[in-house]
Amino acid sequence: MLKSAPKERSATAIVGESIWDVPGERTPKSPNVPASSNNGTSGSLHRPDTIGGQAWNRCRRDDTQLGLPNIGNTCYMNATLQCLFGLHHFINEIRRPGVWRPELGSHLFKSLSDVHSARASGNMHHKAELLRTFKMAVANGFGDFSGDEQQDAHEFLSVLLSQLKEEWESLKRRGALDAHACPVESNFDFRLQVTRTCCRCGAQVFRTEVYSHLSLDIVPQGTLLDSLRHYFKPTQVECRCERCPGQQASVSVKLLSLPRVLVIQLKRFSMDSSWNLTKLENRTQIPQELALNLHCVQNIEAPHEVDRTAGDSIGPLDGLSEEEQIKLAIELSLKGSAPPPAVHDQGRMGQGEKTGAQDHRYTVKSILSHLGQSTTCGHYVSDSADGDSWLTFDDRTVRRSSQENVLQLREKSAYLLFYVYR
Repeated sequence: MLKSAPKERSATAIVGESIWDVPGERTPKSPNVPASSNNGTSGSLHRPDTIGGQAWNRCRRDDTQLGLPNIGNTCYMNATLQCLFGLHHFINEIRRPGVWRPELGSHLFKSLSDVHSARASGNMHHKAELLRTFKMAVANGFGDFSGDEQQDAHEFLSVLLSQLKEEWESLKRRGALDAHACPVESNFDFRLQVTRTCCRCGAQVFRTEVYSHLSLDIVPQGTLLDSLRHYFKPTQVECRCERCPGQQASVSVKLLSLPRVLVIQLKRFSMDSSWNLTKLENRTQIPQELALNLHCVQNIEAPHEVDRTAGDSIGPLDGLSEEEQIKLAIELSLKGSAPPPAVHDQGRMGQGEKTGAQDHRYTVKSILSHLGQSTTCGHYVSDSADGDSWLTFDDRTVRRSSQENVLQLREKSAYLLFYVYR
């Protein structure tokens, strides 16, 4: 578990999906009072005058507004949230009307949804208050997050997903939910089949384990694909066979089911021979796509089809104030234009159920990185795909970049990778 005091500093997210293409983001009416921490912001980006496609979605909006204020060594939390907010299917299921009711104690679902709703606002004071409420909701179940110390982003993600599942089950037991599946289970959970084979007689023992992420060793001078191959490579263990005198067994792992979102942790922090925590800065090439067919059982269970009723439809005017909507409508009327249809995600989850194993591919969506050479100080940032380019989130600072630059830049610092099933 990494708990390092951050050393705040600047950092230098695929196709067809925009950060702005999310429902319910409204600008709060309260005045914009910036939070006191991490005051650096980037300049406004040029917004195109034409209306149509991605230009429509970014019209009259500033990417820098998507930043989150640091409320006290919370770069680990901000970077994690930005990665989750880029997962539109997951967020839509979190925000699905009627899946939770605040009066029944769904504090974590409610506070997460509130932060997401305020994300497109430039009101940093309002965001800071919502982030404190959200952080408190997490800390109520895991006290390590109650203070202002820097925490490990992977641990925070694991705790958050676990608490969301627990809150969902609690609401379900009280009859507060409909028949929909838990957003964490339907997006992140997957099953592994662990097979132990006796090296003497060939007797096999099978076990099924449920995971929400893969933790991979970094292969020196290797790629992410090399790390995956190393993870699924059979290993030899000492084990007494129940059918013969054999004392050696081979253990192999295969995927029984695939998640909609594959989260990969790169083990950048490890103990040396003196039991000191060290950070590995080995380069790991990050591919745009991952093919997992070599690591799947023959009849692999692919992610279920996305429920299109989750969340509201994504309209082109979402995120604009009423005055801006009226003004934009007038401009469109004068130009003889009509608003484009709602933008939906390009990929259809579940297509793998109808195709061969060779089609089980994932596309990189977000990257969470730890900057700094030491385990006692550092800083977390995240990058997320946004249409045909990427956005880099450094607390309040947001910059636009290209996929090529991001994948190359994060080879030595990538800590958590988020891949979405095609």
